[in-house]
Amino acid sequence: MNKKEVSIIIPLYNEEKRLPKFLPLILSGVRKYLLPKYPYEIIFVDDGSTDKTREILSADNKFKNNPRLKIVSYRDNHGKGYAVKKGVEKACGRYIFFTDVDLSVDLSYLKKALIFLENGSDAVIASRRLPESRILIRQNKLRESLGHFYRNFTKTILSLKASDITCGFKGFRKKTAKKIFPLIKSRRWSFDAEILYLLKKLGCKVREIPVKWKNNSDTKVKLKRDIVFSFMEVLKIRFTCYNLSKP
Repeated sequence: MNKKEVSIIIPLYNEEKRLPKFLPLILSGVRKYLLPKYPYEIIFVDDGSTDKTREILSADNKFKNNPRLKIVSYRDNHGKGYAVKKGVEKACGRYIFFTDVDLSVDLSYLKKALIFLENGSDAVIASRRLPESRILIRQNKLRESLGHFYRNFTKTILSLKASDITCGFKGFRKKTAKKIFPLIKSRRWSFDAEILYLLKKLGCKVREIPVKWKNNSDTKVKLKRDIVFSFMEVLKIRFTCYNLSKP
């Protein structure tokens, strides 16, 4: 295996409406920004979809006999955190990323993130909150207000310094990802916070990069249900005893 290989994990749940649009963009974008320098694999993790997500992937001729494209699927829905964790288990690359299927963060940021990973950073996280960041399409005011409250609550409880916790574009050195993800307990929306908490506890070098970000209105987050669950998960993270040693 080439020492510069990159693994990219795309978690999916009931994406039959968006896949026809975004699948070609993902495949062409990764190829454009990584080849020829970085041989890659893309791991699509179907998190127990009940629609035709799996069928759409399997029917695409690009997936046939293509070692660069992998599909991981299972019957029951467990959450995005669980899906990313399963993807990391299968990842072989020297650098491991996960990002959202709707490309809220453009794949061009892979190149910038890889520069930092190659030069000593253990992890790179995208941020919508740095001075150089830009939000191209905003969330509605209620979601922004709840997100602001959740971010401040999480940073306080977990003593995190990151400006952005939940942006869905993150990359890691392989040894860091393989150490962090087996420890993660959160299966749903607070798994990003748990990643940052574990990186801090392990003394890892984390780099934030400013990004241009656009909101997707077709979100899977259910505010009333998920915001309460997320706060509870953060408290659970704070009081979990992890078996830690620096990767």
